[in-house]
Amino acid sequence: MNRREFIRRGAWAVACSGALSAGALSKTVTSDSKAKNKRLGCTTVCFRMRFPQTQPKNYSASVPALKLPEAPAFFAEKLGVHNIELWSRHFEDTSLKYCRKLRAAAKKVGSKVINIQLDEPGYNLSSNDPAQRSKSIEFVKRWMDRAAACGATSLRANTGGSAKEKLDVSVTGDSFRQLAEYGEETGVKILIENHGGSSSNPDNIVVIIKAVNSTFCRMLPDFGNMPANFRQQRDEFLKKLYPYARSLHSCVGDVNMLSRMSLLRQAI
Repeated sequence: MNRREFIRRGAWAVACSGALSAGALSKTVTSDSKAKNKRLGCTTVCFRMRFPQTQPKNYSASVPALKLPEAPAFFAEKLGVHNIELWSRHFEDTSLKYCRKLRAAAKKVGSKVINIQLDEPGYNLSSNDPAQRSKSIEFVKRWMDRAAACGATSLRANTGGSAKEKLDVSVTGDSFRQLAEYGEETGVKILIENHGGSSSNPDNIVVIIKAVNSTFCRMLPDFGNMPANFRQQRDEFLKKLYPYARSLHSCVGDVNMLSRMSLLRQAI
């Protein structure tokens, strides 16, 4: 399968997909443009320069700053998408009350929060220190609670660990097993993305997911997050992950977001 065909079949998001299972793809690729839009979404990561929390120091913004409660309306009006992925670094408040406010803001414009990317420092689900790993698991669970309050049905957590060291599946797999079990209680799936650490190797992700053996532990393939030695084998990399995918992260070209949306709609 070449890259364009892979994008055509799977890239139903600029940065994050709608909440569709991988098995549903074959039933949706021939749908009309309105249905295509329902499969498209966007992440606040793409607008990191608009959020004060993630602007570089001394950055001089030429456009007004964004806050998370404004993101659903902004995405709906400017991009025409209604599936919203939130980045943990853009939360001004981590209370469940604030999360329910985000859910209400999305509902108001006919949108929904579908996923949270968890990139806060200090947690390591591959830690060999039992106390640190236990603390990390609890940390992620609290973010799963926040995801549920936002109305999201998934949360992406990083594996931690090192790309240079052999994966200890008895450690990392157990962390994700516990999170998947918690996900069954909360209705929030735990997602693994090729996003550094142990997850830089696609085989490690497959091993973890197979070890957990739960529909509440799935994959979030990213078309861009690939170490240099994998970039020349992008399709093979992705094909290993695709059977376990629940959503996809995709960036189409080094152009502005509106152009990306236009290109992606053509691709699917």
